[in-house]
Amino acid sequence: GEVIADSEMMLDRYIDEVDVILLAPQARYSRDIVQQKCEKKNKAFGVIDMQVYGQMDGESAIDFALSLFDKKAEVDK
Repeated sequence: GEVIADSEMMLDRYIDEVDVILLAPQARYSRDIVQQKCEKKNKAFGVIDMQVYGQMDGESAIDFALSLFDKKAEVDK
C-alpha cells in the first residue's frame, strides 16, 4: 500500500485515489467538511488519536486506517 500525507486543501485532488482518509487531530475544525466529502465518495474516514499523532506512532496509525477500511468493507457488503 501507499500512504499520502498532504493538507486538507489537497483532499479533492487525492480522494478518488485512496481508500481511507485520516485527519490529523489539530485539524478537527474541518472534520465535518472532510467527513461529508468522504461520505459522498464512499471513503473510510477517521481522526487520528492525539497520542498516536503526538508520538508519531505510524504503526498504530496504520492499524487504525486498516480497521476503518475493514469496517467500511463490512458495511458495504
